[in-house]
Amino acid sequence: MLNKRINVFETNSSSVHSITLDGTNVNDIVVSDDGYVHVKLGYFGKYYEEFNNSYDKLCYAILVCCYSYRIPLYCYYPTDNPEDNEGWVECATELVDTVDYKRIEDCVVTELNRQNRICYGIKLVPSDCGIDHQTAYDYEDIDEFLTDNNLEDLHEFIFGRAVLHTDSD
Repeated sequence: MLNKRINVFETNSSSVHSITLDGTNVNDIVVSDDGYVHVKLGYFGKYYEEFNNSYDKLCYAILVCCYSYRIPLYCYYPTDNPEDNEGWVECATELVDTVDYKRIEDCVVTELNRQNRICYGIKLVPSDCGIDHQTAYDYEDIDEFLTDNNLEDLHEFIFGRAVLHTDSD
């Protein structure tokens, strides 16, 4: 017997992160008074969670970019002391210069400006962040992430009906 699940991408990993296209998006991205979206990336682990909001999906897309470029931003644990954050800041500087990060930022700026929410870009805030290790290196670039999850483009993932599911079996 063959069980078929519609609108689901699955992997053969014990830690599974998947995307479904059956949700309702919550656009919770906030533009600060300085005109930028300030992003604390966060951690997407092995526990069951669903993310249908734009902010978390934006964070996940940036982390996919980080891992695909092999930028070890996730190796640093920022503190309140800026001097302790030099490694994180160096990695973040390298990340924002990548083509995929610029595509993500352009997608967000374009959509927020379309909504008459004036936005100049994204500023990364030092934060503990990462994707569960078994899922992190699955993609060579953001396009492979989108294709493997049957997504047309970044806008569909961040602002569309896509729901990010994290889990472990």
